[in-house]
Amino acid sequence: MGALGIDFGAILGSLPLALLLAVSLGAAVLYKFSNGAFSGSAAIVLLFMAFACLVGMLPSKNPLYDVNPGTYLAWLTVLGFTSMAIGVIVGSRPGKLGVSVDSSYEGWGARSVAVVLWGAATAALINYGTGDIPLLAADINQTRLNGTDAGLLGRFWPIIFPLLQLGAISGFLPKFRTERAGPRKGGVEAWFGLLCLGLLILSGSRSLVFIPLVAISLLQIEKRRFGLLKIAVGVAMILVAVGVIGAARVNSVEQQNLLRATGAEAGEGWLGSATVAIDLALQTGPRVWASAENRLGGERIHGDLLVGDIRNFFEPSVERSDRQVTRLIGRDPTVLGGSPPTVWGGLNLDFGALGVLLGGAGMGWVLARSRVGYLRTPSRAAALWYAYIGTYFLLSIYSYVSVRPSWLVAAGFCLFVRYADRYSNAHSYGVEVQRVSRGSGGAYSRPV
Repeated sequence: MGALGIDFGAILGSLPLALLLAVSLGAAVLYKFSNGAFSGSAAIVLLFMAFACLVGMLPSKNPLYDVNPGTYLAWLTVLGFTSMAIGVIVGSRPGKLGVSVDSSYEGWGARSVAVVLWGAATAALINYGTGDIPLLAADINQTRLNGTDAGLLGRFWPIIFPLLQLGAISGFLPKFRTERAGPRKGGVEAWFGLLCLGLLILSGSRSLVFIPLVAISLLQIEKRRFGLLKIAVGVAMILVAVGVIGAARVNSVEQQNLLRATGAEAGEGWLGSATVAIDLALQTGPRVWASAENRLGGERIHGDLLVGDIRNFFEPSVERSDRQVTRLIGRDPTVLGGSPPTVWGGLNLDFGALGVLLGGAGMGWVLARSRVGYLRTPSRAAALWYAYIGTYFLLSIYSYVSVRPSWLVAAGFCLFVRYADRYSNAHSYGVEVQRVSRGSGGAYSRPV
């Protein structure tokens, strides 16, 4: 308390939360009025990342794991968003961003791309036919987290899942083309997208399903520039879905045990349970981060989280990154599964404040460059990559960022699509395809 009776500690404690609110409002204003780096879906990504983080870090009377994030973690979060905004600004140059996204997609007849996606769907069907189907299990959580029978090709789920997600997104991409696919072709692609989405639903994982849904939404926002009210309604619908799915889990005996293990309280009835599920989704990450920081006592783990997922793929004896965090906070991964510390928490646990600074700048730069590439040459590959990586960053505020097989597979697949479409497009005309410049600083492809 200062000499004038001012509680400077309380002011400093609330200032970073006020700055997060300012980031959210600023992103909303830029989405509405800007045509530059923070226009379109890039502003929406930043807006909802900051707002979700703000809500999740608000002090709670009955906090998860009996801990609320402190002021220092809040300031680190502000640092992360500041560096991410700088990365977006740097990554958006040079060139204007005013190129219309309503352009033709190249090479939609590439059979090789269809073979890869149908191969992933077939592999998923084989795994479900020869192993567990988590959604149909008596205990979804335990089957999903500790299932012993992943199927004949279960070892390759980390490759199959991202391909199914990309297949679901790709199934609805004709909606964005000027030269629309014919009814038969567009219908086949849409049905295949629904098939991929259904196979993801059978996994029992909300995050696997939300990635393609949010990715499609980002592309719709980029193309149609919906009003903020419509976007808010869409987000509310997603939260309702989270609440309904979570309520089914909260009302199960197994989930009641899980809630007790984290110190959370179940709500009364379906409405109360749904509210608890939404609250847990928002507040879990920041409190996992705070609990892990308390356990580490200032020590860093020097990249274990960053490389844990890719190491697990090649060495199954190594635990995934989120499960390492569960053990770090003194909990059992066989009961809780993984415990995501948020993107800023993961970077800080690994490398400290410098990791948050550089990691945020790198994320912003990648997001901006991906969007610029999509706006300049809105091909199928560019659309898939921007939608996938933008969604991955958006959901990282609920999860974390690491070197995962999922986005590595997505990057490889998008490169494959890019060259397959170029080959298909060139040979459909019988000529080569040359890239020529446009006045806006972008480029497009045409037969010459």
